[in-house]
Amino acid sequence: MKKALKFSTLAVAAVTATLIGTGAAQADPTSSPRPINAVGSDTTQDVWNGLSNLDTNVASWNAFLGTSTTINLDASTTINRPAGSGAGVQALSAAVDPAWTGGYPGPSGNVNVQGKISFARSSSAAAKNGTDLTYLPFARDAVSLAVKTTAGPVSLTTAQLQGIYNCTVTTITAGTSTVTVHPKLPQANSGTRAFFLSALGITTPGSCVTTVGAENDGAQLTTAGDVIPFSAAQWIAQRNNRITNTTAGLELATLNGQAPTTGTAPSLAPGALYGSTTTEPTSGVGTFARDTYNVVKTSEYTNSTTLATTTLKTNLATTNAQNAIKSYGFQNLSYVGNPTIGAGLAAHQSAYKH
Repeated sequence: MKKALKFSTLAVAAVTATLIGTGAAQADPTSSPRPINAVGSDTTQDVWNGLSNLDTNVASWNAFLGTSTTINLDASTTINRPAGSGAGVQALSAAVDPAWTGGYPGPSGNVNVQGKISFARSSSAAAKNGTDLTYLPFARDAVSLAVKTTAGPVSLTTAQLQGIYNCTVTTITAGTSTVTVHPKLPQANSGTRAFFLSALGITTPGSCVTTVGAENDGAQLTTAGDVIPFSAAQWIAQRNNRITNTTAGLELATLNGQAPTTGTAPSLAPGALYGSTTTEPTSGVGTFARDTYNVVKTSEYTNSTTLATTTLKTNLATTNAQNAIKSYGFQNLSYVGNPTIGAGLAAHQSAYKH
């Protein structure tokens, strides 16, 4: 049986001091192996770094970490770093699908990871194309558009965003100025990319759109008018100096009259764009509130294992854990760990991703 993640008062006090002070939560685990390995989304990698510091049983591996391109799941298992939600779900699938013999890419070829990854972090929802994997709700985020400008605040509609990423809208207003936009998207495995395009109803972006690297990295906006989808939780955590701040010289747009944040740094907080955290956001065009997820093999959920019922549900609903989650700019869900919310269990399940 996998060990449960424990949120002791002493441990939370220690990690909270780290989060709120000048330091950042540990990125990759400082010792391995650990019985619970997690990979995937860079949107939720930092909050899971904080949570995994509360119990060294959980190893949460960053999607991106400087020049490091590999991770060591144990002394004999080195794989390419799963960079983003899609890659995390693919790595989990390779680890839990008993019929899969293809392994997961490593620096010298595919590597057998069976039984060595416990869950995947995902900032996009289930594909609903099967029942092998179950997406357990984790925390609420919202996605807006980061704009490289010093001209002033930006307010956009869904129609304008669609035009920007279809390449039919070339300018926006920032403050009282007109700014020519240069739309960018994060890399292909990014959950934020997938969510944002779905919220715009766009399958194939226009030819003017450039693909860059990691999501939520404002340093990739180098020219006035550069724009990219950006997690509001990551924006808050960066502006509040919980993690490295890449948002200097950027504005985060208000969408359809709903602000993504409220207040001012270092006390920035979630805004109206996050919606209600007692109900699951409706999917579809024009919805920019999103739940993030921890993905497990469905049998973990149906068999009520410690991983599904304690580590990824009960413990995440404790006051101490929710305070830690909130400190990274997310909102806590009343239904954390419950995949039967909203449209029901089938809507939170997917086939293995290979």
